Amino acid sequence: MKLTSSQRRYLVLYQCLLPMLINIVVCGLIGAVDYRGLNTLPVLEPPKSVAVDLAATSFLLPFLTCLIATPLVRRDIRRGTVSSLAKKDQQPSAGLPPARMPLLLRALLIGGTGAVVVGSAAMIVVSMLPVPTVAVSKFLFWKLTFAGFYGAAVTPFIALLAMAEPAESL
Repeated sequence: MKLTSSQRRYLVLYQCLLPMLINIVVCGLIGAVDYRGLNTLPVLEPPKSVAVDLAATSFLLPFLTCLIATPLVRRDIRRGTVSSLAKKDQQPSAGLPPARMPLLLRALLIGGTGAVVVGSAAMIVVSMLPVPTVAVSKFLFWKLTFAGFYGAAVTPFIALLAMAEPAESL
């Protein structure tokens, strides 16, 4: 699959950098509300802990991003902001399998994959922390960094799947 320069620019600006900023702001607001009044956060003890937060983020960020970004990319294709990757005469059964899935199923697949791959890696790192608690301010800094880069990594992939959808699904 060869991308045009306008497709690459679209993916970098609107599906990488912009989602990075949006995820930082949204996760910052959620964290500020959720951890308001707390000075420290347990690393492993539920219900509010670093481990629980990162596990939830590992699933929810790509799941919700897929549900939001896919319709936006479809809209941008219809408006001519970005061109589709699907061939004009492409059959509905052709193309990438996830691009042919219903949106909710695709979001569950991408979110589940994120939970298994990224969530597992995050749990390994968190379980190795040598302290039982962390300062909320330090945790939020690292969580926002994580969410920003995670969003910047997963959103272009989600956008590529939307761009590869057969024309009749747009």
